Amino acid sequence: MIDHIFFENSYLFWPVVILGAILFGLFIWKEWMLKLDISLLIKVFVAFILIFSLAMIALKPATMRTNKEAVVLLTKGFSQNRLDSLKAKHKNLKQILYQENVPFEETLDLFGTIFILGDGVATYDFWQFNNRPATYLGSPMPKGITKLKYPLENVIGENLEINGSYNNATKGHSLVLQDSYGLAIDSVALLTDSLQNFKLKAALKATGKFVFKIVEKDETGIRVSQELLPFKVVPKTTFKILFINSYPVFETKYLKNFLSEMAHEVVLRTKLTKNRYKFEYFNYSNVPIINLDSITLSRFDLVIIDDMSYKSASKRQKTAINNAIENDGLGVFVQPNYNLFSQSNKEFDFRFEKDGKTKLRLTEYGKIAFDKFPFRFKNRNRFEGIHSSNGHNYTAYKRFKKGRVGTSVIHNTYQLQLKGKTEAYKRFWSDIVNRLAKQKESEVDWKINTNISIIHQPFKFELGISKSNNNVTLFNDRQLALKQHISGSNLWSGTNFPSQQGWNQIRHGNEALDFYVFDTLAWQSLRTSNQHKMNNLYFLSSQHNAKRQRVRKTIPLFWFFVVFLFCFGYLWVHPKFYG
Repeated sequence: MIDHIFFENSYLFWPVVILGAILFGLFIWKEWMLKLDISLLIKVFVAFILIFSLAMIALKPATMRTNKEAVVLLTKGFSQNRLDSLKAKHKNLKQILYQENVPFEETLDLFGTIFILGDGVATYDFWQFNNRPATYLGSPMPKGITKLKYPLENVIGENLEINGSYNNATKGHSLVLQDSYGLAIDSVALLTDSLQNFKLKAALKATGKFVFKIVEKDETGIRVSQELLPFKVVPKTTFKILFINSYPVFETKYLKNFLSEMAHEVVLRTKLTKNRYKFEYFNYSNVPIINLDSITLSRFDLVIIDDMSYKSASKRQKTAINNAIENDGLGVFVQPNYNLFSQSNKEFDFRFEKDGKTKLRLTEYGKIAFDKFPFRFKNRNRFEGIHSSNGHNYTAYKRFKKGRVGTSVIHNTYQLQLKGKTEAYKRFWSDIVNRLAKQKESEVDWKINTNISIIHQPFKFELGISKSNNNVTLFNDRQLALKQHISGSNLWSGTNFPSQQGWNQIRHGNEALDFYVFDTLAWQSLRTSNQHKMNNLYFLSSQHNAKRQRVRKTIPLFWFFVVFLFCFGYLWVHPKFYG
C-alpha cells in the first residue's frame, strides 16, 4: 500500500518547475510560429511528456510503502518445527539470531513484521521494540520449578513458607528443603502431572542472613539438581493496635485474641448503646478511649475499624483520623461488610467491581478456600496488593502520604481457626498487620526491580529518600550513579552489574539493602518461565501501540529515461517526414 509520494531532491522542485515551464513555453511559441495544424496539439502533448520526464529524472520521485517483509528473531529454546511452519507461511522469511544487550533496532527497521521464537528477549532489551509490530510466539514451558514465592524477609519465631510449581516432574523424584548445614527440614514427593503445586516449610529460630537449598532427588535418594534459597530473619516487631467496633462481631473476637498472643498491645472499644462502650485490654494499660483525637491516635500504630463506626464518627474525629494517617503514619484497616461495597460509599476512595464469587483460593495458601464478598478491587494500579490472585487484588491498601489505609473482600476468617487452619489464619492477618501498621521511620525506602539477581547482569533498584541529604549511595563500597525521577521528587533509580556472587549490599547513609546474587546457571527453569511471562505481557500490550514499518522506495528512473527517448525521437523524426 502506497501512503504518499515525495521527491528525494525536493530542494530542486521550484527551479525545475520554473525551468520546465520556460522550456515548454518556448516550444509552444516556436511551433505556433512555424505551422498551425492538428499535429501541433500532438507535438505539444509529446513535448509536455518529455519535459515532465526530464523533471522526474532531476527530482527523483519515491514512495513510502507499508513494509510487508517479515523477519523472525530466534532466541534461546526456539522450536525448529515452529520455524519451519513460519517459513512455509511467509516466503523469503529472514532470520536473526538474538544476542542479549546487542543493539539491533536498525535491522528491525527494515521489516514490517517481526516474529519472536523461543524463550524471548531479556527485559532490558524491550526498548528496541518500541513502536515496532512484534509478535511473541513463545516456546514450551521448561521442565523444573517454574513458579516460586516466599518472603525474602521473615520474622523470628514464625515459619518460612515456600510455595511453588514444578512442571513435567519425573515420577519417584522429590524436592527436599535443606538448611545451611545440609540437614533435611521438609520434603514433598513429585508426581507425573504436567504442573504440580508444592509447599515447603521451615521453623525460623535465629536472626540473620541464611541460604537454604531446594534439592531434587531421584527415587534412590541421589541428588539430581539443587537451587539456593537466600532469605533474612529479623527480630519480631510488636505494634499497638486499636479496635473500634459499632457492635460485637466474631471476626474481632478471634482476631484480638490472636494479636494479643503475638505480643501486640491491643485495645478493643465496642459500642453497646449510645455513649456507652465496652473496653478490653490486652498487654496494654487500662485507659478508656472515648474520644478519637490526635493525642489518643498518636499512641497507636494501627486502627482496625468497621465501616459503620467510621461513618458515624464526628467530623472532628474523622479529621483527627485523616491527619494521623497523613502526618503521623497511622495505619487503618477497614473491616469489610456489604455497606463497604455500595456505590454510594466514598470513604477512603475504595473502588470495587463485582466478580460473583464467594470463595477464593490463594496460591500461597494451597487448597484452603476463603469466604469472600462477591467483589474484587477495581483498577489494580490504584492499590498495592497484600493478597492477590490471577492479577486481581482481594486485600489491598492505598497510601495517604505517610500512612496507609486498606481493606479486604475476604471475611469470616475466624472459621479457619475453627477448622484447625491456624497457620493460614496467622499468616493472613500477619501480612495485613505488618503491611499497614505505622512503619518505622527510615530515611530510605528500598525497592528491587530485578526478580533474580544474576552476576554481571543488570540489577535495577529504586530508593525513596524521605529528606534531602548528601549521603552517597554505595554498592559494595563503590559509589553509584543515580537517576532522579522525572517529577523531581525524592525518588531515585539506579542500575548496577554485580561482580561477585553471594550476599551483596547497597548502602545509603545508615540505611542498607541486602540482596543475593546468583551465578548464571541458577534457577534456569524459573527464570525462563518469568521471561515467558514478561515477553507475553510486553508484546501483547505493545501491539496496540505498534506502527507498521514503512519503507522508502525510489521509482526507477530508467522508465522516465525510456519515455524521454521515445518523446525526443518523435519530435526529431516528425519534421523529416511531414516537413
